[in-house]
Amino acid sequence: MKRILFLLLLFPTLLFAKSDIATRFLFLPQGARPAGIGEAFCAIADDYNAILWNPAGISQIDKKEISFTHTKYLVYINTEQLAFIMPTKYGNLGTSIFYLSDQQIRMTENGEFDGEFENKIILINLSYSKKLNNKISIGTNFKHLGIYLADKESIGFGLDFGFLYNSFIKNTNIGANIQNIGYTSKFIDYKISLPLNLKIGIAHWFFDKRLAVLTDCNFSRDYSPNINFGTEIKIKKIITFRFGYKLDNELYKSSKYVGLSCGFGLSVNGCSLDYAILPFGELGNIHKLSIGLRF
Repeated sequence: MKRILFLLLLFPTLLFAKSDIATRFLFLPQGARPAGIGEAFCAIADDYNAILWNPAGISQIDKKEISFTHTKYLVYINTEQLAFIMPTKYGNLGTSIFYLSDQQIRMTENGEFDGEFENKIILINLSYSKKLNNKISIGTNFKHLGIYLADKESIGFGLDFGFLYNSFIKNTNIGANIQNIGYTSKFIDYKISLPLNLKIGIAHWFFDKRLAVLTDCNFSRDYSPNINFGTEIKIKKIITFRFGYKLDNELYKSSKYVGLSCGFGLSVNGCSLDYAILPFGELGNIHKLSIGLRF
């Protein structure tokens, strides 16, 4: 039953939805750290997660970074993400590969087993970011999207444009990201558009940046506007605790606990480990684990 409910939220929309609905998986949270703080990451964007949340933040990174994220979604659906960032004297470069897979069973009209097949989605990002001065950074993503369901496929391309401002208010950042400007090829007889979204975020730090209070607002043509809240609490620069809440998102109304998130992070000598858990109502919990290396 859980498998059927979750697939109703994801894969069948790819087959039967009209324009704009089919690629909403791009709103699935990627990276354990952003997921743990309720996806309020646009105004921080200071690690490899910036590729997906605000490419302007890549300019803040002064060393090479590589990371891997595994997400155990519901039933048999999993996602993997590999990211890499490299600073250069001309600006910082980044790339990431996101892979979503789901095993399906094919049945005949008589209800007999007729083999297995895999649904999969692949998203590749190429990123560039540069500091214009000590206050303002800009960045962009070029993305290539492939949707493969059984023997059907759709290919798409898109752009993100990010902005990050270290404001005149001490310890306060303002971020913005226009996401998913682009299109895909037709899927069967349906035209699929990318889910255009404007993300605006504010981050403020207290106590020598040991406590961060964060918020993101999303304005999407697919969903009503929603607000995300989060906080990070650092303990001696080694361990970080995270909490978040997503307010008024259409996918998060099946339970009073859906929309909540929490997690933690460990960081030692350039190595990091992050974990987040997201309740998903009757469908269960989503678990995210990220490991990273800065060198």
